Amino acid sequence: MITACLTCNASLNRVLNSSSNFCSCSTGFYDSGSQTCSSCPYSCVSCSSATTCLSCSATRSLNNGSCLCNAGYYEVGVSTCQPCQYSCFSCTNSSSCSTCNLTYFRTMVNVTCSCISGYFDTNGVQICSICAATCYTCTGAGSNNCVSCDANKMRQISSNNTCVCQMGYYETTLLGALTCSSCYYTCGSCSSSVSCVSCNATNYRTLSNASCICQNKYYDDGGNQLCKSCLYYCLTCTNSAGCLTCDAITRNISNLTTCSCNQGYYEDGVSSSCPSCLSSCLTCLNPNNCNVCAVGRVLTALLSCVCSVRTF
Repeated sequence: MITACLTCNASLNRVLNSSSNFCSCSTGFYDSGSQTCSSCPYSCVSCSSATTCLSCSATRSLNNGSCLCNAGYYEVGVSTCQPCQYSCFSCTNSSSCSTCNLTYFRTMVNVTCSCISGYFDTNGVQICSICAATCYTCTGAGSNNCVSCDANKMRQISSNNTCVCQMGYYETTLLGALTCSSCYYTCGSCSSSVSCVSCNATNYRTLSNASCICQNKYYDDGGNQLCKSCLYYCLTCTNSAGCLTCDAITRNISNLTTCSCNQGYYEDGVSSSCPSCLSSCLTCLNPNNCNVCAVGRVLTALLSCVCSVRTF
């Protein structure tokens, strides 16, 4: 009966165990009950059977007797797992991620772990870098590398790839953060809450001393960007019921707020400038009917002004 070995047959995949003086299976092989040790599965460094690993390589971890690829590596059918593409947390091959690491600010897009909004990818670096505070998405650090802007924060992309405040908003700092704040309602654009830089002509406004005032024939109702129309015969007004000044020399202010036609002119209900009466009328109702005649004329029943007796 053999009690100790002196040498082992390497061709049988055995090596001398100095502790027991028996020929144990070499690393990567297991004793299957025959002289020749059998190969472990390729994934095992050592094993006790064809299905049970005891230890694994550095790219693998032992899990219930199996050597599985570590996170960030994928299986290629050899002992050493291959590294995933740098952005993947786990993958199925060199170009297809299966999961992403949220703590690296990455999210799955198709089979790629892309940087989430507000972060950008530095090639070869797992963790995404933060964009400038004004950018929604970007290609690099700095406020001039924006790709898109957050419309909910009232920003829009400019020609030099910065996210500027939209029309009607201005840049300010609120609680230490850059913020787009609303201009005064009359402004098209502004440099502060009270200083307009430009006005929106479609709202019938014009710039005057850093304010967007209503153009002639319009008035400000105190809350709307769009100026409201004055009465048709007003040049300026403060509301829809009366005038401050009149639009034509054929009119004059009466009763403080009404632009009445001058003598010799009549109201047609639509024209800012009053049309002329007939030359025979001092005042008239329309182009054909007088109500007061010029000197030397008398009013007929047909509302015409004819020469008085002895007048020629």
